[in-house]
Amino acid sequence: MSKKREKNTSHFPSFQTATNLLSSSDNPINNSNNIDNIQDAAQIKASYYREKAKVKNTEKSTKSWSTKFEEFRACAGYSVPLTDLKNISQLQKQIVEFISTMKMKNGNEYKATSVKQSVDALNRYLLHLSPIPQINLHDKYMFPDLHDVLHGKLRDLQEHGFGETLGSVAINSQQIQQILQHPKITTDNPEGLCIMFFFIYQ
Repeated sequence: MSKKREKNTSHFPSFQTATNLLSSSDNPINNSNNIDNIQDAAQIKASYYREKAKVKNTEKSTKSWSTKFEEFRACAGYSVPLTDLKNISQLQKQIVEFISTMKMKNGNEYKATSVKQSVDALNRYLLHLSPIPQINLHDKYMFPDLHDVLHGKLRDLQEHGFGETLGSVAINSQQIQQILQHPKITTDNPEGLCIMFFFIYQ
């Protein structure tokens, strides 16, 4: 009785279903999907951290001053959107006019601090909006007239009592005399001597 010859199937190719092929890690379509999923997840995380980095008060200031500036531009007849305004001189002219004429709703002047904040806010606004490369409102060589007008306005506000609050103000000679003549400051008792000592040698 002859022994049956076993068939050698090792040289035959193995066939897989379409489902197995699609789920295989070697499948380029599947790899592409995996890459897309990784990139999408990374972008979601990046967006989360961008929002986390934002300071609410800064965002609020930027929105407030940019809205005021856009309202001024509309009233002054400047129709070219800031996204299309590539001329630095024209942009500087508009900002200078805005800074020069800006007033509070009640007609009073803004404090010097608020004027500075307005320029900071507009700078942040334009960094994301303007087509002008490397725009920087604080660069006196890029915006020389804005630099001069801003400093002139801040000085004028200071002179008219709208400047920044100073930490300490020097007293004049008349005020010194009034202090020295105060009943509490006397050499007749130890308390008066102590007060005078600390006043003179502080």
